[in-house]
Amino acid sequence: MPTGTVAVSVKRLTRKMPLYKRYERMIRRFEGRTFAALASLGSALCGQTHQRIGFDRAANEFVCDGPIPHRFAHKRRARLFLDGTLARGRELGEDYLLGNIRFDEGDVIVDCGANIGDLGLYFAAIGKKVRMIGFEPSPVEYGLLVKNLEANPYIEPIGVHNVALWERTAAGIDFFVKSQTADSSIIPIADFDQKITVSCRRLDEVLSRRPYRLLKLEAEGAEPEILRGATGVLDCFDYVTVDAGFERGVKQETTAPEVTRFLFANGFELIDLTPKRVTLLFRRIGLKDAS
Repeated sequence: MPTGTVAVSVKRLTRKMPLYKRYERMIRRFEGRTFAALASLGSALCGQTHQRIGFDRAANEFVCDGPIPHRFAHKRRARLFLDGTLARGRELGEDYLLGNIRFDEGDVIVDCGANIGDLGLYFAAIGKKVRMIGFEPSPVEYGLLVKNLEANPYIEPIGVHNVALWERTAAGIDFFVKSQTADSSIIPIADFDQKITVSCRRLDEVLSRRPYRLLKLEAEGAEPEILRGATGVLDCFDYVTVDAGFERGVKQETTAPEVTRFLFANGFELIDLTPKRVTLLFRRIGLKDAS
């Protein structure tokens, strides 16, 4: 198992990924075990690590076999695991700029917009056992999140919440589900699959005041509202990494300017960014482990 304190560089596929995407579109008409077998074959042909994919008929879920078993529900997600679950974790580490952070055993990670728990694969990839609190409002993704965190030996789940985070607490708020592309949002979006009602909470009403190593925030455009609902605990975080890409609402706007202004005003400094998905990494000013 890989060890270390920073993510291993990802060997990104430049020529084989387009080939796999064409292959995946061709096999997407198949269901269940047949699709799983064909997806496994595609990984063997196009990937650098053969990722075997099975199908749990009772749960109607696909399962990535291997040292870190991982479940997903939608066929389009298979491409994310083309090179295996650990490669998926390393890729997310690069996307969220986590190589800038030294993680220690027992650190507490808060994952807002946790989806199916892919972030946990990063800690498996670097061999660090951490404690994790996750938030995911979409019912299907929440069910997978619970299973994936429990199956990951590098994650100790200490709170997994099926709620939306927002700037106020409410019993019910509209949530626009677009699960296949992981674009579900509390902000109205185009081409959503369904609209459901979910409960929403302020982050500072859910979390106690204690040290947290990282807040990972990806909310498909709702990042400013979630941060405004976190003011009571925001100073407890060492680092905040935010996906502020062009995903907010029908106009698909970025939240980077508003997020940056807010965190600057609340005691954080920007230490890294990547234009790939407009990810911003902030560090609390005065943090002792700052270089």
